[in-house]
Amino acid sequence: MKDLEVRYVKGGLGRNNPARVNLDTGVVEVNANLFRHYSPLQRELVLQHEAGHVYHDTVDNEELADRYALEQVAGTVQYSLRRSVDGLLEILEKANVPEERKKELIISALRIDAERFGNEHAKALLDELKKDSRIANVVDPVSLSVEAVVAIVSAAIALIGLLQQTIFGKRAEWFIGDMGGKKRTQNKINLLQEACDSVGAKAIKLKATSSREDGGELLVYEQLDDDDWVYNEVHTALYPAFKDNNIFSPSFFRSRDKFYKKCSWAKEEIQNYLPTVRSYVRNEFAKQGYSDPNGSGGASSLSIASGSSSLLRYALIGLVLLFIIKKVF
Repeated sequence: MKDLEVRYVKGGLGRNNPARVNLDTGVVEVNANLFRHYSPLQRELVLQHEAGHVYHDTVDNEELADRYALEQVAGTVQYSLRRSVDGLLEILEKANVPEERKKELIISALRIDAERFGNEHAKALLDELKKDSRIANVVDPVSLSVEAVVAIVSAAIALIGLLQQTIFGKRAEWFIGDMGGKKRTQNKINLLQEACDSVGAKAIKLKATSSREDGGELLVYEQLDDDDWVYNEVHTALYPAFKDNNIFSPSFFRSRDKFYKKCSWAKEEIQNYLPTVRSYVRNEFAKQGYSDPNGSGGASSLSIASGSSSLLRYALIGLVLLFIIKKVF
């Protein structure tokens, strides 16, 4: 934008038109009445949009200018692409632009996110849109009935709503307050501990048996010593905390390796918490009358600080253990 001259005007642009550019002179006239209500990001997007007209040498291709604006801003600050789409859509809504332009804006954002940032959710949505386009291309518009045309138009409008909902959908718990999901926070640590609790319960379910003198307790510990198994089961248990319909959420639910690569600290937290899981396991076996196979005697001492929710979960484990042992008899 360094070659453009920006002039603020108070009339002549229309009520809802934020700016216009003269391709020959490089002068951008900005609607001062609207600009004062815009956020700094929205102002930048409008100016980049006008720069896009100059760059592509077009006066009427608004979709191409929108794409140019997104490309210039994407990646410059945290959440820039998402905020850019949100900001431009707000401007376009007030300007009453055609729905097709909003749709193209969202598609442009998906392409940028897929191509530049490798967002798998965005790529998946683009693939679905391509499928719809192939279907549309084989239909002869002349042969369509009025009802069919109305249906197609309605579907296109609905698609915009769907994409907006997908882009700005509710975040899964792991990503709340952290779009990339990589920061070590107490909320994430709590989720990891809850996942470890469920893994402890699963180990009991898999290995507890009355056919052994220890009830299978040592087998449970052996299972919990299998780091690869534990990491895999923790990742599986975290699925509800990972999965959402927001394209900006990393697809941790798809790949265990990707999750642990991005959140390398998670394994450390799991290992730190596993002794607590083993204590819970020992207590549950002690409640069923089994002495400690390692020779330490009765139940382990549990810290109240571990939280009532964990104690409740392990009360359920006790029921599982009792059921398994009785079932064997």
